[in-house]
Amino acid sequence: TSRLDFATFRNCEIDLASIAFLQDANPQVLARVCRNLKLNAISMGHFGDASELAYMEKTYERHVLYHLAFTPERDPVGKRFKAIARWLDAIIFNWLWGYGEKPWRLAVGVLVAILGFATLQYALNGIPGRGWWEHVYFSGITFASIGYGDLVPAEPIPRVLAVLEGILGVTFLGMLIASATKKIMNR
Repeated sequence: TSRLDFATFRNCEIDLASIAFLQDANPQVLARVCRNLKLNAISMGHFGDASELAYMEKTYERHVLYHLAFTPERDPVGKRFKAIARWLDAIIFNWLWGYGEKPWRLAVGVLVAILGFATLQYALNGIPGRGWWEHVYFSGITFASIGYGDLVPAEPIPRVLAVLEGILGVTFLGMLIASATKKIMNR
């Protein structure tokens, strides 16, 4: 443990730019310090710093999960498997939307998913006799769960893909709304 491991910060005018963490410090300690600094930043109304500290906290927690998952110890296989699953989950959430702190990543993911599903549907001739742009239109409408019904996949595999795209669309849009709400509420 370090001197700051269980420190609390209240009404401290600490600027995030003035904080430097040691590279070889224990990530579990750094996660706790970031959490406490984040709570202080929120209480002081420094929401930009709080957002960055939340991201740093989750990043250090991901490093802890990596250590639990891949450090050879005498932990039972089930416990290590659970740690690997949680580490992979953290990797995906970081990559996808930066733990809710970087919604632009999610917006890029939405565009990639719509274009990817459109291309896949087009390659499978999901909507016979239609071009790639009609498939992009269908994909966007399906992703947003609007479903006008003017274009419909004809075969079973494209239909299953449309259902999966709709589920993914609801999930992505929900995450985007959650992230935007968090950002708006902290302003």
